[in-house]
Amino acid sequence: MICEVCGKAKAIEMHHNFPQNKRNKHYYKELIYNLTNITFICKNCHINHAPKWSEIEFCYAMNIEPRSKEGKEIWKRIRQ
Repeated sequence: MICEVCGKAKAIEMHHNFPQNKRNKHYYKELIYNLTNITFICKNCHINHAPKWSEIEFCYAMNIEPRSKEGKEIWKRIRQ
């Protein structure tokens, strides 16, 4: 499998686009591990170029509404 970021090197690592920190795991539990949130990348890209999603980008990709208070407020402003 080729790196989804650089398209050159062999993808040997899995990167979570939306970080798997304690807060995000609290709100999104099993969705953090969904393949939609995973990018297969090489080690160099994982260190230097790995994409990071905001909560809004994650929710848009997963086709769900945000669960955090801050996320709900931003979502409401975007949808108006």
